[in-house]
Amino acid sequence: HNSLITKCKNTRTTIARTFVPMLMGSAHKNKGVQNLLDAVCRYLPAPNEVTNVGFDQDNDEAQVELDTDPKKPLVGLAFKIQDLPIGQLTYFRIYQGTIKKGDTLLNMSTNKKQQVKRLLRMHADEAKEVNFASAGDIVAIGGLECSSGTTLTDGRVHVTLSSMYVPQPVVESIIENLPSLIAV
Repeated sequence: HNSLITKCKNTRTTIARTFVPMLMGSAHKNKGVQNLLDAVCRYLPAPNEVTNVGFDQDNDEAQVELDTDPKKPLVGLAFKIQDLPIGQLTYFRIYQGTIKKGDTLLNMSTNKKQQVKRLLRMHADEAKEVNFASAGDIVAIGGLECSSGTTLTDGRVHVTLSSMYVPQPVVESIIENLPSLIAV
C-alpha cells in the first residue's frame, strides 16, 4: 500500500515536471541498467496516465484525444528506422488500438497501404515474434517502408501525430581507449 502511494506521488511530480530523476550508468557490463529500469517503473507514468492527442485530417486538423483502449481504431507512430541487411526495421509506438500480424496499415504521409509481415517485441538485441500488440506497447515491424515520424493507422481514422521531440544532449563526450590510438 505504501509503495503504491509513493508511486502515485512520484508519477504526479514527474508529469508536472517538478521532479526530474537523473541516473548515471553504462551499458558496458550493465552498470546502472537495472536502476534505470526500476526508475522507469517508479517515476514515469503508464501510457493510460497521460493525455495524447492527434490531429483529425478529416476535420481541419482538429485535436482529438487518443484513448489507450485496445478496441479503438489503431493510431501509432514510427519513431525509429533501422536499415538491416534483411530490410527495414521500424520501431512503432501504439497510442491507440491494437496491431496484429497480417494487418494492413495506412501511411498517413503517403496514403499508401502496407501489410504487417513481421511484428517483433524487442529486448536489447533480441527479437521475439508476436502476433499482436496494443496501446502503450512499443514494437518493431519488419519490412515496413516509411520514415521516422510517420503516423500509421488501420485506415478507420485519419489522424496524424506530432513527431517526438528529442532535445540535444546537455553533456556529450567520447571516451576512447588511449593505447588503441597510439600507433606502434
